[in-house]
Amino acid sequence: MESIHFTRVIEPLVALVEAGRAEDPSVVLATDLWSQFVDYLEIERGEFRPVAFSDEVYLSILARLLAANVLSQDAILSGDTELKAILNGSYFQKQYRLENMVEFDYFGWIFSEKRIDALVPIARGIQRDLFAYDFSWYPDEDLFGHLMAQLARRSQRKLLGQEWTPTWLASLVARKCLENLPSGETPRIVDMCCGSGSILIEVLKEARRRFSLTDIEELHSVATGFDIDPLAVSLAKTNWVATLALEIKMATSPIIVPIYHADSLFAITPVSASLPFMGEEDKIEISLDGATIELPNAVLQAEYGELFDRIVDWAYDEALDAQVEGRVPDPHDLNVGNFLGGVAAAIGCTIPENVLVELTPGVESLVCRMAELAVAKRNGIWAFILRNTYRPGLLTGQFNGLASNPPWLAMSGLADNPYRDILTERARCYGIRPSGQSFLHLELGTIHLLHAIDRYLKTGASIACLAPGTIFNGHHHEPLRKQSFLTSSRPVIFEINEAWQVRSGTFKYPGAALIGRKRTDISDCSNLDIQGFLAAQDGLTAVDFSYRQLGPGRSAWVLEDEGIPIAGGGMTEIPQQGADLMPRTAVCVVVVGGVGGEVPGGNA
Repeated sequence: MESIHFTRVIEPLVALVEAGRAEDPSVVLATDLWSQFVDYLEIERGEFRPVAFSDEVYLSILARLLAANVLSQDAILSGDTELKAILNGSYFQKQYRLENMVEFDYFGWIFSEKRIDALVPIARGIQRDLFAYDFSWYPDEDLFGHLMAQLARRSQRKLLGQEWTPTWLASLVARKCLENLPSGETPRIVDMCCGSGSILIEVLKEARRRFSLTDIEELHSVATGFDIDPLAVSLAKTNWVATLALEIKMATSPIIVPIYHADSLFAITPVSASLPFMGEEDKIEISLDGATIELPNAVLQAEYGELFDRIVDWAYDEALDAQVEGRVPDPHDLNVGNFLGGVAAAIGCTIPENVLVELTPGVESLVCRMAELAVAKRNGIWAFILRNTYRPGLLTGQFNGLASNPPWLAMSGLADNPYRDILTERARCYGIRPSGQSFLHLELGTIHLLHAIDRYLKTGASIACLAPGTIFNGHHHEPLRKQSFLTSSRPVIFEINEAWQVRSGTFKYPGAALIGRKRTDISDCSNLDIQGFLAAQDGLTAVDFSYRQLGPGRSAWVLEDEGIPIAGGGMTEIPQQGADLMPRTAVCVVVVGGVGGEVPGGNA
């Protein structure tokens, strides 16, 4: 993003974005939603930034052109028709059966038929730049991790502040996760914070090698990703496609790339303030441009996944018809009951009567509201949001493994945002909310991990998750080291078997990893019988693990080699704070002389 290739196109892209917002209410809607959701970690929200949005449009174009080249194993120079097809996604559907490689997301309006002609000259310039590269081979690693880190620095957004996971470390995490899968089971791994896909790629590669998987139907369900950042999802899809390019080209049926734009914590979504925990009966409140619709929480269970998708598809089709006709359908003409009964029969599911009673008026309201928005020219984005936002709920309890690197962000970095209150409550439920002032250093990563174990994993599932190095000695991680999550108000039966120290210098802050399993009962968990390892580019080195009591209410996990704490990375028994996004630096000043009254007493 500091290259001449980028600087040549960014101004024309910004002009297209600003023109779209000036002319079309649906563009204002999509870009405002992007601003409010993507920038939700900032103190000031709602102010749309055209340059930041255009940066992401550029990377989205680049990802689509790269995917087309990788799949064809050649650098393509397209005519207008083919170039448009690559940009709007129809190329991937027709050529490779990839149904959701490109979706009508926050950037979808700029690739629409109405505006794509103005985009073609910009995309052609990028495609010509790519012609210099050899696509007959693939580097077999995350193409976009460094770009995402660069974008985070450029935009100064905390959402993108998570550092890229280097390939060697992603590979160690993936191998450990697959190595510890329940005996005889094929992998179904979730990365609840997948970023641009570095760990997903390594899971796919290792699963292909370890389990001799050879076709796309076998590999499709191996690795599923969620991420809160829509651009990261687009880039992760490109990485997924590039990794499985050979298998994709041999596919005989449609392919859904299993990577979704969603907050896996279900804490904040573009259409819901929050969502209930698994097992709770609260209704889901969906806010569509100011109007609230209620659906029963039961419809977000795994057995109703296809039913939910059919409901969203039907509502979107009705909205498109309403836009053409210029009027909203009469609710009585919709026959929602007949629709639900027909879909249930077609997909072979039974909707309980109590669920049907709540679901019918909710679906009716959803269809009518989407039609109203379409007539008002504020449609287009809702179907994408609904399909993706609730996808994690539809996959509850479906995975036998977790491999991830969740964001390392302290509560002190969330300022007064409402997200902070929700995370505080999640930490309390899981028993890891620290006491006193150390609460401000509670980190998002550990909440993500325990929530994912609770919601997405089957009993016996394998867990390999990166974490901030302060889990070893930070006061704010005292409840985690005491494994208070085992006996919390919402227990998470996470047996920790290994603790890794990541080689110093891998990340901006000290890094670690927790390895273990989800168990049935607390009695299945060994009491701090943890093995220690040092993770480096040449692999894992076994070291001694010890638990030290430093005083009342203070402990540390220490990794040692022959009695000497491992150097670097902060894994000694000296307590440390962090990871915060503002390192604390001590400055020592020696005054060597003074003139006049600046330094009392002259020299010091």
